[in-house]
Amino acid sequence: MKIFLAIKPKIKIALILLILIIIVLSGTLFERRFVSSINESNSSIYNDRLVPANEMFRLADQMLERHLLVEDFLASKGKISVVETQTLLNQNKQTIDTLLTAFETTYLVKAETESLGQLKMHLKNYTVVESSVVLSGPETEELHLLRTEFLRVHQELKTLSAIQLRIGQDLFSDSEKTMVDAHALSDFQIIIIILLCILAQIFILSSKSIASPIEQNHHLN
Repeated sequence: MKIFLAIKPKIKIALILLILIIIVLSGTLFERRFVSSINESNSSIYNDRLVPANEMFRLADQMLERHLLVEDFLASKGKISVVETQTLLNQNKQTIDTLLTAFETTYLVKAETESLGQLKMHLKNYTVVESSVVLSGPETEELHLLRTEFLRVHQELKTLSAIQLRIGQDLFSDSEKTMVDAHALSDFQIIIIILLCILAQIFILSSKSIASPIEQNHHLN
């Protein structure tokens, strides 16, 4: 502290200006990092959460449509041909495969990867039982198994949606925390700059006072 007080006022002012520049540049760099982090979170929320959520919704819709195709075929009692039903089911399967492929290209956490594996397994089981029902006719045991696998697929879709919602909330919380940190840094930077400006002004006034002493009248007394 004594060393700082012994420094000439002009040098003190120069040091204060240097500190101001460093603070401004550092604040700018940190703000860019905060903005980049927020942009990444927002991008992840859209690309890795909202888009896949839409794909899961469409997948659930396709599964319901697939199940109804089989139900309609069985209810028609031969009015709807096997070939026609298989054609519609194949078209449906292509749509489901496209949705699954698109979902797999997004960023997946461990829980999503595990749930997706279960979903694909139940989809495969459902397709096997479905083919047997369409080709061989409605057996009571197979119909029960078909509905069971359909419910399992539906449950895995609900699980995936719940995981996506949780991860999306975490990303949103991270964005909010980053915003709070950015505001806190900005406020701190403003306070420090104001204090340093006041200190520089004090040194400037002090320097003028030392440089221009009041002339004394030697003729008095």
